[in-house]
Amino acid sequence: MDIDPALCEAVWPGGRATLQPRAMQVLVVLARARGAVVSRDRLVAECWAGRSVGSDAVHRILHLLRQLSERSDRCGFSVETVARVGYRLIVDPVRTPARSADPSPLLAVLAFDDLTDDPALGYFSDGVSEEILHTVSRTVGVKVVGRSSSFALRGPDKTAPRVAELLGATHYLDGSVRRGGAHVRVGAELVETATQTRLWSGHFDRPLTDVLALQDDIAAAVAEALNLAFSPSPALGPIDPVAFDLYLRARDPGRSRLWPETDLLEQAVARAPRFATAWALLAYARALRLRWGSGEVSAARRAEAEQAARTALDLDPNAGTAYLALSIIEPICGAFARQRVLSDLALAAAPHDGLVLAYAGGRNDILGLHRRAFVQIAQAYTSDPHSWGWYYAYMLEAVGRRGEAWSVYDRDMVRYRDSGGLIANAMRSALEAGEWDRYDRIVAGTPPALLAAPIPTAVARMAASVRQWSPAVAAAALERLRREAAERDIVSPTRAGLFAAQGHCDEVYDILKGVSFAALFTPEGRLARGELGLNVLFSPTWRALREDVRFVALCARLGFVDFWIAHDEWPDCVAETAPFYDFKAEAQRLARP
Repeated sequence: MDIDPALCEAVWPGGRATLQPRAMQVLVVLARARGAVVSRDRLVAECWAGRSVGSDAVHRILHLLRQLSERSDRCGFSVETVARVGYRLIVDPVRTPARSADPSPLLAVLAFDDLTDDPALGYFSDGVSEEILHTVSRTVGVKVVGRSSSFALRGPDKTAPRVAELLGATHYLDGSVRRGGAHVRVGAELVETATQTRLWSGHFDRPLTDVLALQDDIAAAVAEALNLAFSPSPALGPIDPVAFDLYLRARDPGRSRLWPETDLLEQAVARAPRFATAWALLAYARALRLRWGSGEVSAARRAEAEQAARTALDLDPNAGTAYLALSIIEPICGAFARQRVLSDLALAAAPHDGLVLAYAGGRNDILGLHRRAFVQIAQAYTSDPHSWGWYYAYMLEAVGRRGEAWSVYDRDMVRYRDSGGLIANAMRSALEAGEWDRYDRIVAGTPPALLAAPIPTAVARMAASVRQWSPAVAAAALERLRREAAERDIVSPTRAGLFAAQGHCDEVYDILKGVSFAALFTPEGRLARGELGLNVLFSPTWRALREDVRFVALCARLGFVDFWIAHDEWPDCVAETAPFYDFKAEAQRLARP
């Protein structure tokens, strides 16, 4: 939808409306907030010139905007009330097939050139570049392309036309890093891609103890050049250069691992106890290992992750990654409300961070709220397509747009040949659809090393079973699922969905009937090996199981029904299952004492 504030008009494909001047003012203020929450006081100050107005006046204008958003499926927005906080505008790309370009700046922070003679210190240049990226991303109103995407451009690719073409950025920040002994020298320049105009350049010589202040100086200069307000990171004093070096080594993406290296981060915070960013990353790494690692799960390890997160937030209340860690260590089931509160706090602290956006969307995805999740995952993908292409395509499928999802897979598998998650999800999608020619093309075009990774290997095993499905194969597969349920009181939801899709709904529900899922309600509970979340229950894989009324009873046992009723938020599958049964009525019947 396009708006013309001067004419008080809103125009969308196939429709047009004239708004009251006050309603247009409120819509403009919400739109300028770019998804952030706007308080009632701010609305009154900007739209009623600070005059004393009653709540009814504000509610009446918001009601008019909600009526407009519901007038057509092509309006593409909604107004959300955030209890006791304010209001925000949610732009919904699911309902908006064609959109005008976003005029706000999009900044790409490129990997600074390493001018240090020692190749072993290559991680330091990328690390400093990423720290500058994170600092700039906290600038109010600045959207920043994610690291995985912007750092892919190196050498001759670091030109304004390439940055604009591949990243869609309006500006980019590039530079160089030279480290010598206890000092670092950083040169940086800010360039507008459309005109290839250098807006600012500068050089900074600092001792390594002041490297965090250097990031603030560069970010402040960039913000000033873009004429934007800037909120600097907390002044926590000098950081021990050895601690900073350990921090950069811990998260070095060149290493083959699933999460940052905790032992290096523990050394970093021991040397620099006020290093908030290192504490937050340590909390996140501990949380990931607790939830998806293969080692011991214990209350002590959970307490360690929580302690690191609390320390980070005490030092820096805007440490969004720390909130993510706290969300991850909550029980998988029975804590849905708490998990989402924590992911919302992370989002408020870092509204343009691709990782935070993806986690916030993931929490809504797990609750079956696909349309809401799609908006956040689409924003994460815009921020960092390299990291989140797999999830964006997955969510396109979840909202019924599998053809578009395949277009994303096809395009991004060419752009990002090293993304194992993208390959695995493309394989899964073809497998679920029974598109074996497509599946074979994906496998043939994938390097063997990527196919040998754990998740693609698991998908390949499932594909092999489905392709040769027969009564004997089905009996063996269902027996393995039954044995898993008996031995571990858990089953793989992905395999359960695939088996049901082959015509075995009754057998799958009989197996699920014997699973208590009790461990998932404890902080130490884990899903079946290889499973990342319960969102698969609301994916196309589980369609056959959702069309059976027993699905609601399963959701009640997992704690979903309690959340939906308490918050009056219902999953998108309510409409999907309407031809088969009344989802809400069944949920409310099961919830009655």
